[in-house]
Amino acid sequence: MKHKAILVSIIAFFAIVLVLNTVIATCDVADVDECDVCDVEFVGIDDVVANDISLKVGSRTPAGEVSDTIPVEVEFTANCDVSDVRVKVYIEGYKDEISDSTSRFRVVEGSSYIKRFSLELPSNLDLDEDPEDLVLYVRVSSKGEDSIEEPYPITMQRDL
Repeated sequence: MKHKAILVSIIAFFAIVLVLNTVIATCDVADVDECDVCDVEFVGIDDVVANDISLKVGSRTPAGEVSDTIPVEVEFTANCDVSDVRVKVYIEGYKDEISDSTSRFRVVEGSSYIKRFSLELPSNLDLDEDPEDLVLYVRVSSKGEDSIEEPYPITMQRDL
């Protein structure tokens, strides 16, 4: 009789362990976004290019002249599948915000994307100094995810 009780206990223990492993595996794969489980950012910004100068290098600061329109490219890689993503580039600190953004789109894990923008720099009247150091912000956001925002220095100068 003792042997049957021990055998039933061992079988019950293994059944419980098997059920818990199945529930945990189902939760990781089906119910929870992979980025939430790994606690990683949903995208990683690989490079930002303004006026044909890469800002990721860190030692070079692109310059623009007042009233110019400068091209900005943002290259990033998706770390997981996410929908409702938007990329915005902007410069703050003037009467009007200088910005451009994408419409909403979906990213797929492991894929790289390039989004292109045009920023119209302010006129002479908005400059306090010549040259003036500004910050270009790049923000990648999605509903339900933490936004990723990185600052990049740029310099603006008056034309002669």
